[in-house]
Amino acid sequence: MGNDDAQADNERAVANDAIDPFAGEQKEFLEASLRVLRENPVLVRPSCDVIQYCAQERIMSDIELFVASREYSKVFVKTPTALVTILVNNGYLSELTYVDGEAYSGSIDDLLADEGISEDAIIEHRYKSTPSGQEIAETFLPAKLISKLFDECPEHTNAFMAVLRMCVDGDLLTKEDIALALEGKDLVPHDARTGLPKMLPSYFTDKLERAGVLEWKHGWRITSEGRAFLEKAKL
Repeated sequence: MGNDDAQADNERAVANDAIDPFAGEQKEFLEASLRVLRENPVLVRPSCDVIQYCAQERIMSDIELFVASREYSKVFVKTPTALVTILVNNGYLSELTYVDGEAYSGSIDDLLADEGISEDAIIEHRYKSTPSGQEIAETFLPAKLISKLFDECPEHTNAFMAVLRMCVDGDLLTKEDIALALEGKDLVPHDARTGLPKMLPSYFTDKLERAGVLEWKHGWRITSEGRAFLEKAKL
């Protein structure tokens, strides 16, 4: 990039900041929020489910019942309260406070110090997904993630499909089962000079898990979204 191009980019950045001085902060916050799910794939499905469930205001007891009604990976051990706390802290959900059914605009600290609120007042906390939370949940829909995965790694299409088909029968497959099957089908690329595999078979299961179509429950198994993808792939 030449000096003129770099200067033009800097000028555009300055102009954008002048229009919206918080744009940079919002982008950094969004990226930080995205990292929470990218770095913790086990949180993706329950987080996105709760975000979408909270498109309307929900109380904690409703969220607890909703999460209990869902089936998630055994590795997911967060309580609904802990999960909601993560979602609130990362801007996926907003926490709303009501006093005797009326919205309270202050913070929790304000509420505790508010002498105008009687001791027998009914205080209720509700949770609602934020616009950025809904946007983030959309980006983690398995249908989008699996499509993106196949677009970005077309050379591994056969391996990804083989793993999904291995897991579709409902049997929990071990890491060794999948490794042997992929090696047997010659789907793990090897270095021509050393003869060693260029990647471990776990590379494929990790990618599929992050796409929401495979999950670990004392063994690998396909998710409902993965089954839907395979059904569609047959068309």
